[in-house]
Amino acid sequence: SEQRAIVAYVERKGRQIDAYIARQAEQIERLKELRQTIISHAVTRGIHPYTRFRPTGIPWIPEVPEHWEVVPFGRYFTYRKGLPITKADLLLEGVAVISYGQIHSKDNTGTSISEGMVRRVSPSYITTNPQSLLEKDDFVFADTSEDLEGVGNCAFNDYRETLFAGYHTIIARPINLAYPIYYAYLFRSNYWKNSVQAIVNGIKVYSINRGILKRSFLLLPPLSEQRTIVAYIEKKTAAVDRMINACHEQTELMKAYKQRLISDAVTGRINVLPHD
Repeated sequence: SEQRAIVAYVERKGRQIDAYIARQAEQIERLKELRQTIISHAVTRGIHPYTRFRPTGIPWIPEVPEHWEVVPFGRYFTYRKGLPITKADLLLEGVAVISYGQIHSKDNTGTSISEGMVRRVSPSYITTNPQSLLEKDDFVFADTSEDLEGVGNCAFNDYRETLFAGYHTIIARPINLAYPIYYAYLFRSNYWKNSVQAIVNGIKVYSINRGILKRSFLLLPPLSEQRTIVAYIEKKTAAVDRMINACHEQTELMKAYKQRLISDAVTGRINVLPHD
């Protein structure tokens, strides 16, 4: 009878905790959508409420602020390929490398490369494949995606160590772009990714190449406005990220509480029998 009471208690409390965790997960997804909306709106429409717009004739971005330029991607980028390696060439120690798997990972913000995103390869590639080394402010695009949503994913190189582009990647090197971080945010926007996804080919695997990148367009606000937009995005998204982190912390606390509750119930540390 006591075993049954313990199981009933644990299951009842577990359902309550699981429901709370599910609500936190839903909240995290809504906050991520909010963050994406902030970025997409700012880099395609600006942040000034009384801006006048003009038509572009481009389906993915039908209008832009009238003082912004719309220019071909290829005018401001040159291209290189990542290392011709496989996972078997990765090492525990060596020179840092970022490949398409890390570009598609949830850790990739699109605006910074963290330590957890890199793997390691032999330093000999510095001699044999110097063209695959990244420079500061380079963009690294994944040239393959298993779903349409991942098409156009890229990483922005702010990494402080020597870093290679790895397998299934395209290096896009900025030329005459004074403030590349602005474009890191532009490439995260739904509007820009939709433009690439509209022209990519594939069914189960989608491939992106230089030609597809060249067929896309960049939005060029004045430099001072680019800086203002980036500052706005970083301030707004930092607040959203704090809320996301708080939800994650609550989730981990409740998971730990659930485990402790089960342990205490089945070892008799708490009395789950109804009181007289």
